[in-house]
Amino acid sequence: MLSSQTNSDKIESIECGDRMEKNKLKKFNAGEILIKENNMSRKMFIIKKGKVRVYKTYFDRKVTLAVLGTGEIFGELSFFDAEPRSASCEALTPLEVVVFDGNEAKEEIGKLPTWVVSVFKSVFYRFRELDNKITVLQSMHDFQKTTMAKDTPAQTIYLELLRLNKLFEIVFKDLDWKTHNHVNYIQLYKSMEELSGKNYLNLRVYFRVLSEHNMLSINGSGDDAQAEIFFERIEQMNNYLKKEIDSDRNLLLSHSSVAFLRAVIGWVDSSGQSIKRPPVMLKGFTYDHIPLHHEAAAELKKYKIIEPKEMQLLITSEELHDHYIYQSIVKAFDHTIMRID
Repeated sequence: MLSSQTNSDKIESIECGDRMEKNKLKKFNAGEILIKENNMSRKMFIIKKGKVRVYKTYFDRKVTLAVLGTGEIFGELSFFDAEPRSASCEALTPLEVVVFDGNEAKEEIGKLPTWVVSVFKSVFYRFRELDNKITVLQSMHDFQKTTMAKDTPAQTIYLELLRLNKLFEIVFKDLDWKTHNHVNYIQLYKSMEELSGKNYLNLRVYFRVLSEHNMLSINGSGDDAQAEIFFERIEQMNNYLKKEIDSDRNLLLSHSSVAFLRAVIGWVDSSGQSIKRPPVMLKGFTYDHIPLHHEAAAELKKYKIIEPKEMQLLITSEELHDHYIYQSIVKAFDHTIMRID
């Protein structure tokens, strides 16, 4: 019968095997940060005494990935592959750790066979992506459990769109982690469905909206259909969503206001008039033909997007196109079209 090693035995064997110097043993107070997410340090730690929390920051919230105790190791990914830290590590209690510096171990790591290094990089990449998935899923779970019931529909849509966008990017890169170019559409959709769990936003509508606004391209049909994602355009949408959330406005325009914006943009494009430097007076534009134009004009004026001036229109928002595009996307998930005041 094999005897099992205790955590203390493991630490002792590691220390003896590497002839650990005294300066390798360090102490930290509770609350101290040992590793910061995205930093480039290469230190690896073995816990000799105390507890450590591993977490990622996601939308200004700390999402705990693990709590580690005596004998456990953290910081090993960057120690070997020299990539930025994938998570932060904080002492939960007074802490004693054995510290190993990857920069000092470069020569030893460089002696490893090339194929071993390639395997390490592949495995570590998967670990990092797994951390990202766990962060998104845990954040979605916490959000749905504690926030959704009391948030406005607009805020819920904004936050859920941001989470789906992040998960979409992670899943896409995971399916095609070498080139990030094209993936199988069926695999992409199924992976999103499995990982996203219970959604407030309909996943089929989400995919349709991305396709309609040229953020996702689907080529071919059936089981062989290929999907291509345009990350820059999705990031532009994320910037708009974050800006609205940060301002605590969470803009959710009515359908008539979105139609009003579409008419303004169409008229400007056909007339050749520039609206990049507001405020701009649109001379000759009429909007009597737009359904509920009085209500739409009042709403857009309230949010300082336009300013009706007698029979003319003053454009006050430089982000006119952004409001039209991204409000069209948000409206696709709005279930509060009918309101009784």
